Amino acid sequence: MGGFSSKNFSGVHLIHFTQFYENKLYVYVPEHDHLYSFNIFQKGRKFRFFAQESISTNKGGIYLVGGQTLSAEDEDANLDPMSLGNHLKITNFVAKINLNKHENYSIDIDRLKPCRWLPDPRTAHLLVYSEPYIFVIGGYYEQNISTKSCLRFHTKKRVWEQICDIGFNTVMTEPSGLAVNNEYIYVFETAIQSNLPRVHKYSIQNDIWSEIIFQNKNKDLKIPPTLCCSVFHIADKELLILSGMRMDSQNPHEEKGFYYIFNIETEQITDYKDDKIIDYWRKDRQGDVDYRKMQSVFARGGDGVVRELNKTKMTWTLNELSFEEIRSETNNCCARGK
Repeated sequence: MGGFSSKNFSGVHLIHFTQFYENKLYVYVPEHDHLYSFNIFQKGRKFRFFAQESISTNKGGIYLVGGQTLSAEDEDANLDPMSLGNHLKITNFVAKINLNKHENYSIDIDRLKPCRWLPDPRTAHLLVYSEPYIFVIGGYYEQNISTKSCLRFHTKKRVWEQICDIGFNTVMTEPSGLAVNNEYIYVFETAIQSNLPRVHKYSIQNDIWSEIIFQNKNKDLKIPPTLCCSVFHIADKELLILSGMRMDSQNPHEEKGFYYIFNIETEQITDYKDDKIIDYWRKDRQGDVDYRKMQSVFARGGDGVVRELNKTKMTWTLNELSFEEIRSETNNCCARGK
């Protein structure tokens, strides 16, 4: 296990899971094959996870940034759990869960340094981590109003700053993306009805958006539209894109998943491949998706599932994590993935 300290979650990849209406936060650390369970509180009460947007960092933090949640009044109203989804409201709530500050695997977010909330409630936005910033790209306001507005949050100063709107003639639905070398952000718009995704590129230093035009590159390639894709940095010039939920079938679960490589130097898609093991998973919310120095890429699948890609063989293995086993741990410590 490499002498991993349960009080130091910095410098590792954090794959996190939550379950609706519970206060449990599950965190899998692939470098040490550990699954941890944390109890999250707010003002001494159980903090409930609903549909908050979240992202992890390589500093041991997991940030909640907007999304959807219940109002305090509805939480206290003892609503039927089966109907809670109908009462969710878009929120501008922002908080940091600092795993390094846990006390016997419990964390009260109100005992940590507070974060300024989003200027306006927002949901279904893209979160991208590029130290020391978390970028918020697009999404929806209340009344289902789409926005091209983009912001960045300074994780040390805990303040928000407006940046250039993404500004293209598009309404992005569940976009995916990542930062490369703290210089550029690549955003993949994969849910559009087109043979190829739209790829937007943002210069962090110059605060400018541009769109990558494929033109004749990949002209014969047809990539199915999907929701909730995931993007990883796997080599100096290569990004790995994993499919999400297929949108081109009446029964998307019967369709195979797929992956492809995007070369950031040639701006060309290569190595497209169908692969059943990638068939529909939840959006991966890792902020640190730089796997260039590792032999494998680890990605969140469905609830309690982590998929591992051997970069040399380009083969996948499935790692099902046992939430029930970790719940039964009397000292609430770690359990190995199964």
